[in-house]
Amino acid sequence: MSRLSLGALVGVAALSAGAACEPPPPARDASDVLSHLPRYEEQRDVLCARGRDNAITAVFCQNDAPDVAGIVDLLRLLDLEFAGDSRPAFALTGHSSSLVARHVSAINPRAVIFKFPEDRNDGSFVAVAFTRGDQVVEIAVMPPGGEIDGDIQFYLLRYEQPCTDAEAGCTPKDTLTSATETGWTRWSLYDDKDLENSVLDCLHCHQPEGPQTRIHFRMQELNNPWTHWFSGFNDGGRALYRDYRAAHGSEVYAGIPPAVIGTSNPILIEQLVRRSNSKEPFFFDSRIIEDEITATNAAQPADNSVVGISPSWQVLYDRAVAGETIPPPFHDVKITDPIKLAAMTRAYVDVVSGRDAELPDIREVIRPEAVIGMSLVPAPGLDAHGIFRHACAQCHNGSLDQSLSRARFNAFDVDNLDAQQRDLLIDRLVRQADDRYVMPPSLFRELPAEDLKTLIDFLRR
Repeated sequence: MSRLSLGALVGVAALSAGAACEPPPPARDASDVLSHLPRYEEQRDVLCARGRDNAITAVFCQNDAPDVAGIVDLLRLLDLEFAGDSRPAFALTGHSSSLVARHVSAINPRAVIFKFPEDRNDGSFVAVAFTRGDQVVEIAVMPPGGEIDGDIQFYLLRYEQPCTDAEAGCTPKDTLTSATETGWTRWSLYDDKDLENSVLDCLHCHQPEGPQTRIHFRMQELNNPWTHWFSGFNDGGRALYRDYRAAHGSEVYAGIPPAVIGTSNPILIEQLVRRSNSKEPFFFDSRIIEDEITATNAAQPADNSVVGISPSWQVLYDRAVAGETIPPPFHDVKITDPIKLAAMTRAYVDVVSGRDAELPDIREVIRPEAVIGMSLVPAPGLDAHGIFRHACAQCHNGSLDQSLSRARFNAFDVDNLDAQQRDLLIDRLVRQADDRYVMPPSLFRELPAEDLKTLIDFLRR
């Protein structure tokens, strides 16, 4: 299955608040979903003029832009550096429902790094989420307020590497190894207001009930055993960590020293969500679902050669298919195909050890059943109404901000589209996967040929 990275979708636009003598930025790629926004110092001016007062603007809205040449620099600036006795809380996950959902697995995990307010001098909450490959860092901040009860605000930092300006562009070896964690050449910082009318909007997941409602942190696997999170104290967490170590060994990842990566602790993420008074309306009951999986395959979670079956998970999935909820995580602890994972692990070890020069895209390890279960493609056998609800309703429904242009289409009201709306939908549906206007966005969904035909036949009727 062809997949585009977030880095490809945001194109070459990425990065630095730099001096006027810098060379002009490279031409924008047709796939840049943020092409309508400024970059570099111009974007910093826009963001800072918004007047938000929090731990992020305190760092990035000084007179001079900070020097951010890698993930460790960013962590240091945000008081999240792993140094001495004052290390932050963190956890790694081998499966995500975030912006980078397509690219996260045990071999390419998502790291969430944060501190509780009592551990920070400013009393605020700051969290950073980083996954290799997409040349972005997600940041969340909440201002001081005792028990975390202020407004949550989201930021996206996009960075460039030296390969960005190279004729051949960046390769998997540049973006999926430790090379992507250092040597950043330019950056741009966007907040949720900048992103709200783009494919990268944060709030359709974090504020699903629409404007003026509470913004939430999200963690669907909120209880023990925290399915999909690395840990040393349950079978699933240990299985994911073993798959990670087979490829990465004693490597620094997301600025986290190798000596402490094994202490990844999802309990801390749970505490964050609960202390923020966030509601998790789409709860994934890890204990029940994992018990159902092991009942159908006792080798799970260590050996996922045979996919498990979970009736409890099926209820969650059916609600997502109906467009009632965001998609649940896949039911198995591992989302990876064992054969693909083994091949990509060997390839990664060969490249970082110097035995091979070229690295394949190690993110291409998700098994077909998980692609369906993660709602990356619509459920099989749906009619046009069902496809629209499953593939589109998460971002196109009547609860979200109706002042945004995407509100012109409601996935629950497709029978009342006029001729102009139908033509526009067809135009968006048939665009190439790397076109920033293709719908559904390639970062989140793909339409098999038969589903695309079903929709176009419906719209042309």
